[in-house]
Amino acid sequence: MGIVGSETGSVYFDPRRAGDDVSQLVNLLMMGDGAGAIIVGPEDSKPGGRISRNFFGQIGLDQEAGFALAAGGSDRPWAEGGVLEFEHDLQAVRNAGPDLFHHGVAIARSLGVRVQTVEHIIPHQANGRMAELLGPFLGVEPTRIFVNAGRLGNTGSAAIWLALAELRSVLKPEESALVLGAEATKYMFGGFHYVHG
Repeated sequence: MGIVGSETGSVYFDPRRAGDDVSQLVNLLMMGDGAGAIIVGPEDSKPGGRISRNFFGQIGLDQEAGFALAAGGSDRPWAEGGVLEFEHDLQAVRNAGPDLFHHGVAIARSLGVRVQTVEHIIPHQANGRMAELLGPFLGVEPTRIFVNAGRLGNTGSAAIWLALAELRSVLKPEESALVLGAEATKYMFGGFHYVHG
């Protein structure tokens, strides 16, 4: 079975409005394009690593979306001026972002995976500074947090799979990683435990 993550965020940017609207600058800097995938098989298949203790949750009930498309969906298919744009509530995302990781770590802990016992943590690759931002928050050395967004950019839904693929190339057998995904549209989080084969 294949799991595919792909995103084309660059189309939601209007360069003519970049100087007028801070949301457009966020679109330019944060909404990247990318595609990544992983092939998974039965637990007893060899060789390879193991993904387990998958989890998913959200903390966005009764909250406005952190960012949303004002047009382009079934309710309003055509955008004024012909360019689709994300609308951002930057302060809401900044406030809720740490909570997404806090909830992810708490669920992982309830499933028997602790940040103190894994060799690496792969967070959502929102930006190249995620390791220095999350290290103190999670109580771990930033060097244990694997981030490739500084070199690749934010590749959206592909980011976790691209980071895992890169990290796998240097892992030793039985080394592990806790993956912590986060999504600010409606404040969703999820992840899994990866053990290298």
